[in-house]
Amino acid sequence: MIRVAVVDDHPHVAIALRALLSQTADIRLVAEARQGSEVFALVQRERPHVLLLDLLIEPEFDALSAVRDLRAGYPDLRICLLSAHLEPTYVRDLLEAGVC
Repeated sequence: MIRVAVVDDHPHVAIALRALLSQTADIRLVAEARQGSEVFALVQRERPHVLLLDLLIEPEFDALSAVRDLRAGYPDLRICLLSAHLEPTYVRDLLEAGVC
């Protein structure tokens, strides 16, 4: 069973992801959050295998730092970012930090 957590501030995105994930028998949505400030507690509490994380969830949330800290504390966690942000330098930095 693959344990997935979603952190996204857009309710419609969360609803769509919940519906999509529920259609796959070996995937279980274990947690959802709407704020970047909740991501570390969520990961610590629920221990997901995969984290679907909104890149631009709130202005004060530093996704790059969060990814680096999460990868350091939870090396087996697979982090997938949700975003339309396409600045090549930022995408490269995120990939080097360990996003999938």
